[in-house]
Amino acid sequence: MAAALASASALADVRFRELFPSYTNIVDRPRIEITDEIRVGDSHEVERLIPVAVAKYRYAGGKPPKLGDPWVRPVVVLDSPGGNVLEAMKIGRALRRARAEVYVPPNAHCASACILVLASGATREVLGYDPGENAEGPVIAVGLHRPTFPTEEFAALSPEGAKIQYDHLRALVREFLNEMGMSDSLFQDMLRVPSQNIMWLDKNRLKNYGLEGEDPAFAEYVHAHGVEYCGAEYMDARDELDRCISGSHTKKENDVCVATYQEKFSRMVTPCGR
Repeated sequence: MAAALASASALADVRFRELFPSYTNIVDRPRIEITDEIRVGDSHEVERLIPVAVAKYRYAGGKPPKLGDPWVRPVVVLDSPGGNVLEAMKIGRALRRARAEVYVPPNAHCASACILVLASGATREVLGYDPGENAEGPVIAVGLHRPTFPTEEFAALSPEGAKIQYDHLRALVREFLNEMGMSDSLFQDMLRVPSQNIMWLDKNRLKNYGLEGEDPAFAEYVHAHGVEYCGAEYMDARDELDRCISGSHTKKENDVCVATYQEKFSRMVTPCGR
């Protein structure tokens, strides 16, 4: 996996993309991109890039935030098949401390250890549709299986040693998911899927597991600060927009929600950007 703050032409695995955003959707903004296989050392690069991403924060549409804006935090975009479990949890804890917005964008995927990074977002969203739900829209691709060690490392152990190591890894993953506020059913279902298989998730499972949504404590913090900073009218409209989008089942319905509430926002006098 890669984590990245990079220019559009950069080839690094960990990069920050900023040069040519069109700002046409929520993920098309200055952002840390985590792509490819997660490897040891990626967490250091992510931590280095977090303050850069915060300094470059922009809303969809390209509007910069004002001083004191409660939503300013790193935007993180995932497209990874997984990788090193322990490193993924290090990345996850760094992103949760930064209250990151974490997205799996259309036509991307997030599987195996990448799930742990997705779980870490204070805000988590998978953009796309269930298979067969909307022929015009991209299909979501988020999948899980049980935690694994590198094959060569695990194969060198005795059966007893392998069990000790695996039980320890399993305990660490469970502790991490609990720390991130995920449903315990996520961990239990992970264990049911052999490491050579993938269970792909639909929108209902993502929400039931907690992989899509907001950390409750952070949501209450943002709402309280949002009312103080943006005004109650603005926050009521923003909450209505979130509910409208959550209830959308097609791209057309989603677009209607956005257009309706963008018109409402445009009539408001507020320092807020979305």
